[in-house]
Formats: sequence, structure tokens, C-alpha cells
Amino acid sequence: MIAVPFVKMHGAGNDFVVVDRRALPALADAAGRVEEFVRAVCDRRRGVGADGVLFLDAAGEEGLDFRMRYFNRDGGRADLCGNGGRCLAAFAVACDLGSEGRLEFASDAGRHAARVADGRVELVLGDVAVPDPPRTLAVGGGAVTGTYVVVGVPHLVVEVEDADAVDLAAFAPPLRAHAELGAAGANVDVATVRAGRPVRLRTFERGVEGETLACGTGAAATAIALAHAGRVSAPVRLETRSGDVLEVDFQLVDGRFRAVTLAGPVATSFEGSYRWQPSGTPSRPD
Repeated sequence: MIAVPFVKMHGAGNDFVVVDRRALPALADAAGRVEEFVRAVCDRRRGVGADGVLFLDAAGEEGLDFRMRYFNRDGGRADLCGNGGRCLAAFAVACDLGSEGRLEFASDAGRHAARVADGRVELVLGDVAVPDPPRTLAVGGGAVTGTYVVVGVPHLVVEVEDADAVDLAAFAPPLRAHAELGAAGANVDVATVRAGRPVRLRTFERGVEGETLACGTGAAATAIALAHAGRVSAPVRLETRSGDVLEVDFQLVDGRFRAVTLAGPVATSFEGSYRWQPSGTPSRPD
């Protein structure tokens, strides 16, 4: 057995197992071991249970406080997770990294800044290109029109009359794996603009292969798609499936959405030590 210390955190209900990997050579990125650990610890019946795992790694370069590695529940590595980045920033501050709640770190999608204060974290996602024109995808004898946006990871944003009325488990999978979205597919976001109230948002996530209570990059992608269509203006508030509200801000400069930020609540649920037995190891001492 390998004892892996962890902290369970969530950002607006999007939940993660957080591991400081700086002193855990048993969880180095090698030979599929990390993917096996992720699938085991994220199992909601036999493990801790989570949408994914966040690893805090050594910075590796000057000017950074740490490096973020993110894995979805299925063991697949993703370039970025918005709520995950916010949670890991709060975790890093608890580990005495950064200065006065401000941090600089890198994900597989690039460099980011974060500010942590009073249970709320603002994350700088960076610049995002203006979305392509809406595309219509043939699915199940019908058609769905959405906007494809990449915010570190790809999203298909579909504006609907009532997001809560959508059977997302049936609606999203044909779009998530649609051939026109490439081999990796895309996350699927359904959104409803409501006058005087936050945009209602629900997200079906790749790697989880189901709906999550919130998705940070999905909130950013949705805000950008709706702003590009003239439906909303910055800052954009979005109510997630959990009921928590995320806020996305940006500036539209020279045909790009500049300095896109994602802000919202972060909380620590509990901490512990997960007893992991990698495959191929004996179940008890000889």
C-alpha cells in the first residue's frame, strides 16, 4: 500500500482530490501509474470520489510558485481546468506559496496568475481567440447549433430556452464526440440568458463523461460565446448547476478576448490519507 496524503476541495461544487506531489516519487508521471491512481481515487464508491485530481508540482522555472497538472476522473490528462486551478491556488496559499494571496503558476495551457482572498479565488485564464461562427451539427436525425470555443480545452456552447429542462445525459454525448469537433471532441455547455439574473449554465464534461456541478472553463467559454453574439456584456455572472455563481470578466481588444478572468467560491471539504495499492503489487506483505 502507498499512503497518499490529500485534500478534498471544490470550486462551486466542481470537486477535486488535491495532492502535493513534490515529495511523492511513487506518483511520478510514468508508465500509466498516475492514470491508475486517478481512476482509483476518483471512484465515488471505492475511492475518495471526485471529478478529477489536481497535482501540485514543483515550479520548475523562475518566476513561478508551482506547476499544476490536472487529470480527469477517467485518468486522462487535460491542459486546463478553471475551477481546478482556482482550488489549487487556494491549496498553494495554505502551503505557504505565493505572497499575500497572489500566485503565479503554469498549467499545460500556459501561465496563469491567481488571487486568493476570503474563500474566493480569481484566476487569470489568459487571452482567448474570438469564436468561429456558429456551426450546425447533425445529430440523431436533427440538428444542433452551437459555438465552438477553446479556453485551454474545447467547448461547444449551445444557447437554449431553458437549460434546466434539457436532458443533458441524452443531449450532450452525441455532441461531445461529434466527428466535426475532432478526435478529442469537446465539453458541451447549455446556457440560458435571463434578464436581470445570472446566465443559467450546465456542463457535460469530457473525461468525467457526465454533468458536473460546475465547470470553470465552461463558464468562461459560455461567457465569451454569448458576448460575441451580443447576448451579454462583461462582467458575466453565471449560475452553475450547484447554485453557486461564477463571474467571468474580459476585455475585447484587437479581435481577441484579452485577460479573461474566472472568479468564484472555493472550499476545502476534508483531508486525509488515501491507501492506494497499485496493480501488480501483492495485497499483503510476504
